[in-house]
Order: sequence, then structure tokens, then C-alpha cells
Amino acid sequence: MNDFGLLKSIGTKNKEEVLSNINNALKLSPQSCLITLMLGRYYEDYKDYDNAIKNYELTIKIDSTQMFAYMELASVYHELAYINHDINSQQKQKIY
Repeated sequence: MNDFGLLKSIGTKNKEEVLSNINNALKLSPQSCLITLMLGRYYEDYKDYDNAIKNYELTIKIDSTQMFAYMELASVYHELAYINHDINSQQKQKIY
């Protein structure tokens, strides 16, 4: 599967089909920054932040000049900070 075919499959609403297509592409081209970046984005979209971080870091390991991987990684950490702040605020409200 080429990258264009993978990109076309992302438009589907079937979560499992998208993940399967990305993983199949990754098996064929494990050093593809585009595929690892897409996999990170997939996990981020479904709030699986640990796997998103793992794939963004893998993208950077493959090619440290991939600015989008850095931007997406920062986005995940920002989201996690927001979630943690919200949880802490809720816990403080329960105490008072």
C-alpha cells in the first residue's frame, strides 16, 4: 500500500479498518515517518495518549527533522496538562 492509499483509507468512519490499514502500511514500510505520524494522530484522536506519544517519538527517532511530530507531541503534552489541571481542580472542589 502506498502512502496515498493509506491517506484515502483514513477518511473511513470504521476505527478498526483505519488502524488495520495503518498497521499494514507500517509493516511494509516501518521507517516511514508519514505512517508513524499517522499512527500517532490516530491514537491521539482516540485519546490513547501513551501510544500517541510513543509513535510521535518514534517518528522523531526515524527523522529528527520532522517538525510535525514535534508539534503533535507538544499538543499531546498540552492536552495531558489540561486534563491533569481539570482533574486537580475537581478534586480541590470536593475537598472544600
